[in-house]
Amino acid sequence: AKRSSFYGSAIAGMVDVAEENGYEVFAGCDIGANSGGAVEQNVVDWFVEDTLARLRQILPVKAVLLCLHGATQSTASNDVCGDILTAVRELVGEDVVIAASCDLHANVTERMMRAADCICGYQTYPHLDFYNTGARAARLAMRKLQGKPTVTAWTALPQIAPAHGYTTTQGGFKQLMEKGFAMVKAGEIIDFSLFQMQPWLDVDVAGSAVLVTAETEEKAVAVAADFAKEEFALREELQGPKLWTMAETVQAAIDNPEDKPVVLVDSADSPGAGSNGDSAEVLRYLL
Repeated sequence: AKRSSFYGSAIAGMVDVAEENGYEVFAGCDIGANSGGAVEQNVVDWFVEDTLARLRQILPVKAVLLCLHGATQSTASNDVCGDILTAVRELVGEDVVIAASCDLHANVTERMMRAADCICGYQTYPHLDFYNTGARAARLAMRKLQGKPTVTAWTALPQIAPAHGYTTTQGGFKQLMEKGFAMVKAGEIIDFSLFQMQPWLDVDVAGSAVLVTAETEEKAVAVAADFAKEEFALREELQGPKLWTMAETVQAAIDNPEDKPVVLVDSADSPGAGSNGDSAEVLRYLL
């Protein structure tokens, strides 16, 4: 992984941890795209078929490590990552460990949780910890393979936060993350992920999620419930500052009393969220 373009990625973290623990790693299929609309189902079908074909060639395996986004939709499915994990589980059976890394903005579903033993999400937003997230997922898989007690509890939250409303660098969400880091450092829990679902998804099952891994089910469930309560209490803060309408923004620019430039930002035209970055709506309104 370090000799390839995957260096610094979640995949690289997975490969390094597996090799450090003495396992031979076989490469799977890698496919990706920028944020955008639904993926054509034939692309998903090709990926699943290729992945399963590669697995069949090397069975039996001890573990399968997957780097997923966690919020992928196709033209036929609202839970592509759940479909992938389920297909892998059906092939390898219940005794093989399956671990996955996901984006912090994943829409973690019950289907994903049933198929995977471990799921880890990014703990930074903006995202900086790709490698570490993959390594965390692989370490949980290693624990399972070594027979160490490793139990993950999952709690769904009926809330969606806009992407501009929070970061892990300040505010209540940062404090919640720091609490989790402290608990991991103190040995109270093994791992945790706080998922803020991609707010632009048009799906029938949606929400934020908390995952906590501990040595006992009782501890994992209790801490996950505690995190969920604290995050739900932050729901108003996580909505972030008010976004202005076009009319309000332009009028504020016109009324600007200072002799300084005014920048008009169209938050709906964010390339990072799947737009092309070429919207002329602000210009159209100004004209």
